Amino acid sequence: MAQVRFHSCAINYRLDMKTEKILKEIAKGSHKAFDRLYLQYAPSVERFANAILGNSDDAADIAQSVFLKIWQVRTLLPDIRSFEAWLFTLTRNAVFNFLKKKRNVVSNETELLCEGIDERTPEKETVIRDEIQQAKAIVATQPEQRMKVFLMSRVLGMSYKEIAEELGIATKTVENHIGRVLFEIKSRMDSPKS
Repeated sequence: MAQVRFHSCAINYRLDMKTEKILKEIAKGSHKAFDRLYLQYAPSVERFANAILGNSDDAADIAQSVFLKIWQVRTLLPDIRSFEAWLFTLTRNAVFNFLKKKRNVVSNETELLCEGIDERTPEKETVIRDEIQQAKAIVATQPEQRMKVFLMSRVLGMSYKEIAEELGIATKTVENHIGRVLFEIKSRMDSPKS
């Protein structure tokens, strides 16, 4: 009986090592490794999202968005302690964000119908896009750990507690990192342009 448990543990350990290797390859930009990861985990992500939403099309869209986010933050992957737990959290947050957006779209459409006017103009959208690009550039100049924390919060939608547990740091440290990035963005974007 002890041998079976040991053998079972060894298999699980090898699977973790295999996933760890794939994550490191993805972090270096390997599309082939990303495809393997997608094929392995996308069906589980879709099933989980579908169990909450009850809509397979929306669940497939969520799976796509989850893996898009994984690719966008691929440099963080080697630091993930438990990929499956992280993926579950990422999927759960994506489902909740989807539901919030869906609720907001209905609310916004109702407001627009009541007002009869859409105040968005192409000029305003261009300004917003430029500001987003400027903010991304500022985030990219931050120290590595601070940038990781910020991306995990803002891109992946992880809570401060989840980030702290994942990176093995204090929740207060997470708050400080995010506060510093936000301060940097605000101060640089508010400064007069020369």
